[in-house]
Amino acid sequence: AALRALSSELREDLDALGYNVSDGSEQIIALEPGPEPKTLALRKLLEQHGVYGAMFCAPATAKNRSLVRLTLNSGLDRSKLARVVQACEDIRAQADLENWSSTRRSNRLALV
Repeated sequence: AALRALSSELREDLDALGYNVSDGSEQIIALEPGPEPKTLALRKLLEQHGVYGAMFCAPATAKNRSLVRLTLNSGLDRSKLARVVQACEDIRAQADLENWSSTRRSNRLALV
């Protein structure tokens, strides 16, 4: 229950920052920039802020749907989640969040 609450809180915070993390409710949160070079840049930006995630590219994902997976665990506290949120906020412009394929998909769905 605690892990579910932390996951939900992080998803809400990332969603408020414009990250499309609506796909799922589990403790694994995917940040999907799209093409591999953008995903590699995202991973490097996150690591510069002390946030580490696993990068998945084709053939593990569809082509141009590469992603960085953040996996939460019940040992995390709210201060660590706040650090993840702050890192994601700080890198939005550098990561070119507005032009991610997942952001464009989310925007198209919002218009329907």
